Amino acid sequence: SLAGWHGELFDYYEADGNFAGAAPRGFSKSTVTDTVYLAHRMLYARSHFALLISDTVTQAEGLLDGVKSELEGNEMLVWMYGDVRGRIWSSEGLIINACGDNGKRQLVKILPRGAGQKLRGLRFKQYRPDFVILDDLENDEMVESVDRREKLANWFKRALLPALAKDISKIIYIGTLLHREALLAKAIRGDDIFAGWNRKKWQGILPDGTSLWPERFTI
Repeated sequence: SLAGWHGELFDYYEADGNFAGAAPRGFSKSTVTDTVYLAHRMLYARSHFALLISDTVTQAEGLLDGVKSELEGNEMLVWMYGDVRGRIWSSEGLIINACGDNGKRQLVKILPRGAGQKLRGLRFKQYRPDFVILDDLENDEMVESVDRREKLANWFKRALLPALAKDISKIIYIGTLLHREALLAKAIRGDDIFAGWNRKKWQGILPDGTSLWPERFTI
């Protein structure tokens, strides 16, 4: 079941602009973001071409499998939207027969990618990527290396951002803080290219001493 703070996540996701959010491990941020929110956004064709990016492509494909399983196996979703499977339907990518404007069906696409992978020239029909979810882009080993942290930051600025559609793209960057100089930590602080982003850090124990998600994690 969803926790109260998950509603806050949705509010940030629906707000204008890019968003960076950090929360502890085990608080279902990936499920809420990569499965629930991504599926909803794409089912209604609110974006044409989405990228789901994690620290490795294998990890990203595993996250996309969660979306795939829900869209093909969730009885309520199938009842509401019918069979939405397109000609590409695997952990390596999904084309979804979505509900577009005025109830007309429209094809949208989700691709999984790993941090550091080539992104230049990606297109689906006439669309460049216009929605990106970055989920746990860093791992424990990566953040301990200055060189690897700088390499990731350069990839973000020089490969990811230029690959996106101009003016209409949206980025959601979520994860767990692993190092004070990690890219996510810089995003949460609003450093450099992240100035102007919406951002929020959730802690497992709130300032008043209660649990962020008491139904799952008691004090």
